[in-house]
Amino acid sequence: DDMMYIERKQFNSLQWPKMFLLLISLGFALSQDSCNVSDVFLNQYPFIQAHDSASGYLKETTIGKKVLFDWTKTQTDNLTTQLLCGARSFDWRPQVSSIGQLIMHHGNVQINHDMSDAMKEIISWSANHPNEEDLVLINYWDCAGSDCNQRVLQLFANLSIPVITDCTELANMTMSVAYKRSSMPNGGHILAISGCSVSNYHPEIACSGFGNTTNENIQHSNKSKLMKSSLSSPFYVCYKDSDSKDFPIQRMFNYLTKLSQELPPSNGNVYEMQALWQETDDSVVIGQSLLSSLLLDETRSGLNGMVTKAVQ
Repeated sequence: DDMMYIERKQFNSLQWPKMFLLLISLGFALSQDSCNVSDVFLNQYPFIQAHDSASGYLKETTIGKKVLFDWTKTQTDNLTTQLLCGARSFDWRPQVSSIGQLIMHHGNVQINHDMSDAMKEIISWSANHPNEEDLVLINYWDCAGSDCNQRVLQLFANLSIPVITDCTELANMTMSVAYKRSSMPNGGHILAISGCSVSNYHPEIACSGFGNTTNENIQHSNKSKLMKSSLSSPFYVCYKDSDSKDFPIQRMFNYLTKLSQELPPSNGNVYEMQALWQETDDSVVIGQSLLSSLLLDETRSGLNGMVTKAVQ
């Protein structure tokens, strides 16, 4: 039961590891059996995106504090493994470190893995998976540190990775055009886009919280106060064995259903359906008390399995 499977008309069997937090990204699933994929707009083509994908390189020893590790790491392994498990888009957040190394970050936590090495993983995988259906998007944003954007663009140029920085280029971009733009010299398709994504981020959609399970009335209360009171206040949690799981799960699927019924951005920007548990001060306090983490919240709730079933 360590792997889950999903099939789509545009992909062969895609494997979702239970320990991955994923995004269903870039539009809604195509339903027409006779649909010509080449004519579909890029922001209406469904991708699986790995959230904070670079966090797969995080190791607890490089952070120091276990609590930071538990609530920063959203992926269990490197980009190659994420690709093998079905990811075709990466939420990517570069950073130039204090010593001038181009690495990645998640919030204030540095991910001390060379970005060039990570990109070479994608290039190697793509060369061995040249089909158009295996087009890989690098959705990069939140570039931090000195000359970060320039460093990233130079790296992409050195590695011959096509990049779009002018979001107006995405307007009316079909998959046929995207395939041509993303062609790699040694085979495969990779396309980097800079800041052209609508995240649809809703921080309150967490696995757990304090208060009445029919509302979210104190979802963002003071962290230190809650830590002092520990779990003396009523709380809800998304775990499969919890009597209060219906509230956070229904809130998640209300959000996903609403987004799935909306039209994609008219300007061609890609957009996301964040099928993952967010974190709040409250959810971290509760999660720590229950010996959990971002990854364990997914496992203990079975969220990826529920999303897989909903997509099927």
